[in-house]
Amino acid sequence: DLKAFRDLVFDCVATGLVVLDHRHRVTAFNRAAAEITGRSSAAILGTPWNAIAGVDLAEVAAALEEPSTRSVRRETVIRRADGEAVPVLTTFSTLRSAAGDPLGLVAACEDLSALRRMEARMRQADRLASLGRMSANIAHEIRNPLASMTGAIEALTATDAVGGDERDKLTQIVLRESDRLNRTIGDFLAYARPTPIAPRRIDLAAV
Repeated sequence: DLKAFRDLVFDCVATGLVVLDHRHRVTAFNRAAAEITGRSSAAILGTPWNAIAGVDLAEVAAALEEPSTRSVRRETVIRRADGEAVPVLTTFSTLRSAAGDPLGLVAACEDLSALRRMEARMRQADRLASLGRMSANIAHEIRNPLASMTGAIEALTATDAVGGDERDKLTQIVLRESDRLNRTIGDFLAYARPTPIAPRRIDLAAV
């Protein structure tokens, strides 16, 4: 009865649980872990951990040997059987016998897919909000030079009494404000387009 109850709890936990032996091969995993990995029990039992996820278990095991460390958390990507990449936060703990001897590792896996999608939506919403604020500013920046250009053109076309110097001055206003409009639109387009990736070496100490 105790074993049946333990197996029931193990299988009903929403967190993916994977048990690994000393060789870091899967010896048990629950239903949630099967859903995360997209693999059946027959396909995953006996499989080495590095075939599922890219966490360095030698480094994890070394960290767990420290007396003050009870668990180690690592974020990684698990490749499902269908090829889909699933972001997963995994918490590793040492599996011990009743006598306290280490038997292997227990990995508790949490699917971060929904969280990552929400973060992407939030980033998109924030970007759209920024574009909305910028659009309001751009509308203001465009109206000002348009008003100056309209006034100058009306003065140029209203009468032939405008002198040469005055005509040159009004013409310069139209040209200057046209250039200002062009710069404003260029700045907006530069902000709206995706930023090109430009990797470079930096001195982290200086930063």
